[in-house]
Amino acid sequence: MAARSDRLFACWARELDSEWRITELEPGRHVVYEATAPAGGSLAMKQTVAPRDGGSRVQLEIDYELPGGFVGDVLEHIVEGQNEREAERSLQNLKELLDG
Repeated sequence: MAARSDRLFACWARELDSEWRITELEPGRHVVYEATAPAGGSLAMKQTVAPRDGGSRVQLEIDYELPGGFVGDVLEHIVEGQNEREAERSLQNLKELLDG
């Protein structure tokens, strides 16, 4: 399976183009995305849902490479913390939506 979309998003007051592809999908279980940007950088993300104690457990795996060579490597430590907080916030929002 390969579904594709283009996204424009803001990152630190800059607009960035990216191309996203769904490379794997098992409805109700998991989805795998890959993204690349013309300016460089890439992302692979897997979201998995599994039954757990009468509910569900959502697991999010993200692997990314920032563009920019050395500068990207330096910024990675800052961005990593920001990405972890954003992932936690997104998962908490999902939980609140599903719990009603």
